[in-house]
Amino acid sequence: MEDAGSGGAGADLIVARNLLRSAAAGVAQHGAHAREILISMKAVAEGRLPLPILGEKKLRAVCQAFGIGTRGQSSARLLGKLADVLLADLSRALPEDYKTIRALAPKERQEVWDKLDIVPISAYQEVFDAYHRTGVGTDGDYRSILKAFLRCGLAFCFTGVVASNIGTDVLFYAYDYRHSNIKDTEKLARKIVTRAIESFAARRCRVRRRWKSS
Repeated sequence: MEDAGSGGAGADLIVARNLLRSAAAGVAQHGAHAREILISMKAVAEGRLPLPILGEKKLRAVCQAFGIGTRGQSSARLLGKLADVLLADLSRALPEDYKTIRALAPKERQEVWDKLDIVPISAYQEVFDAYHRTGVGTDGDYRSILKAFLRCGLAFCFTGVVASNIGTDVLFYAYDYRHSNIKDTEKLARKIVTRAIESFAARRCRVRRRWKSS
């Protein structure tokens, strides 16, 4: 039987909980940045924020990727519709398709994530769930905790990174000045999985060494 601390949690569970909290913090920090960009998109679309839409070409291309019809639609109307979709991925409470993942992630990756049941509900939901699982202690299975960690990773990737970049590109025409991160999304998602495995193994060893030396 695995060694356990005074609270009954073994090294696997302790490390998994700490990793999940770290990931949730990252989702919250970068998600807050994304939220401000998306709120700005909505305000521009409604005429409450006097900014021009400099990346109209990018706006129409992204709307098409999301299945939003562009024919006969003004840039302001499209901007509002796109902002609503991205804000929903940020904050929905009930299970539904994560639209950014469905529109932009490689299909073969989506199949793997669906099979593993790690497609997030929303960035907000995954952060709430992470701290509920680890703070209140409602989840004592390290494998379940690590799946929540991966859901946070995908929320970070597709809202904290991709949605932020979409908004920045559309409003400020930034895509001519850097490589789009959307093309690197699969690499980022793979890196999250690799780092999760490496961090889990290394931290687990450190916890067990402390127990043996005490």
